[in-house]
Amino acid sequence: MRKPAIGEIVGEKVQAIDKLGPDKIGFVKYRGEYWRARPNEMIEPGMEAEVVAKEGPILVVRPVRQTSSD
Repeated sequence: MRKPAIGEIVGEKVQAIDKLGPDKIGFVKYRGEYWRARPNEMIEPGMEAEVVAKEGPILVVRPVRQTSSD
């Protein structure tokens, strides 16, 4: 039997597949699996996001901010 991954997924990075927004649930990819996700702000396809919580079958994510190396 596999260990449930839910507790371990919080804090992990995912990649947005769809355009996501506060009123637009879409899909993200995590370790080769597609999950439904909802952010509190806009996330474009291809952007990296971090899982902050899980609400039923939906992951709550936030965009990962890229830091400038200037």
